[in-house]
Amino acid sequence: MAKTKPLVIKRSKWGKNALLNKSKKMCCLGFYACKLGVKQENLIDNHYWSPTSEIASLEELEAIARRERSTFQRPKWLSKKVTEKDHEMLEMSHKELKDLTGSVAEDYLIAINDSSATRVKRESAIAQIFKKYGRIDVEFVD
Repeated sequence: MAKTKPLVIKRSKWGKNALLNKSKKMCCLGFYACKLGVKQENLIDNHYWSPTSEIASLEELEAIARRERSTFQRPKWLSKKVTEKDHEMLEMSHKELKDLTGSVAEDYLIAINDSSATRVKRESAIAQIFKKYGRIDVEFVD
């Protein structure tokens, strides 16, 4: 069985608060959406693709995918609940997570990506969630 290519996040293009912002920086979910085939121009200024998001809702991205004749579907693993044990481990280095108990992997990725923790702690936590809940290796590169 061939090994899946890792999700590569370029630090120079990694940003906060949007899938893709006006400065052309993407959050971790923006990089992931591109890996899944969503075009960058469809991500600009969209905050996240969460079904509860006011912008870039799941329905919007799926509509974009249909127009592009893409097969984009929101991965089911993003809706997996993060375990209490994982929550406790992540909360130790990310105080912003204290209110996320019982939330899904996507919510944790958003909160960690945008947190005030150090880059190293954010990278480690993002990689852990992608690996454990999505079985996806993440590689951060300069």
